Amino acid sequence: MMLNRESATPLHAQLEQIMRQKMASNEWPVGKLIPSENKISQEYGISRMTVRNVIAKLEQEGLVERVMGKGTYVSSPKMRGGNLKFDGIISQLQKMGYTITTKVLEIERKTDAKLSGVFSLPADCVYYAVKRLRYMNDSPMSVHVTYIPAFLAPDLDGKREEMESNQLFMILEKSYGLVRGTVSETWNATRAPKWVAETLQIKPSQPMLTDYSVTYNLEGHVYCTETEYFRGDKISLYFEFQ
Repeated sequence: MMLNRESATPLHAQLEQIMRQKMASNEWPVGKLIPSENKISQEYGISRMTVRNVIAKLEQEGLVERVMGKGTYVSSPKMRGGNLKFDGIISQLQKMGYTITTKVLEIERKTDAKLSGVFSLPADCVYYAVKRLRYMNDSPMSVHVTYIPAFLAPDLDGKREEMESNQLFMILEKSYGLVRGTVSETWNATRAPKWVAETLQIKPSQPMLTDYSVTYNLEGHVYCTETEYFRGDKISLYFEFQ
């Protein structure tokens, strides 16, 4: 595929699309050393600076990785996002072309006095603890542990199958009228707890990104907390400020 110099699409955008297609089609598989800037420049009759800028953009998205003295390699795909709660994780990744599947590991009713301060509920309140595993292109990507007061979603344990095909927050809104208002998120770089590492098929010492969130309804009351454990090699965060 060559550049169309008569097209209204800028040459740099065409080159970027060609390179993305090569990666998506596995012509350039993960780990492949891509051609040098000079070779790409010569092949497509485009300036080396333009090639460098396109590669820099792909690198920023985590699609390629420069290795000093060796060249640029195709990277393992990473999820890239900022606030993940309002534009759900599944929808973001699907927009990027990834296949996402969810497996419910456990739905348990339990009490936890430590949660009473967060939810402003009695210490003996019963919660649903929902554990889910997400896959990206058949590879384990993240583990999600969610707590919801049982009285707010009385039969949530009967929606296991639905949770594997729909976002949990959509289920809570549709089935129980729990509409999201404010969501607070705290991100940390951590090491994987043993059970999480085993679930994600990684070493316990492997770095992870952990997102702890508290979700409030439209009246300002907490109805959900969630801890999400992401493999460090499967996600990168991107923020843009003006």
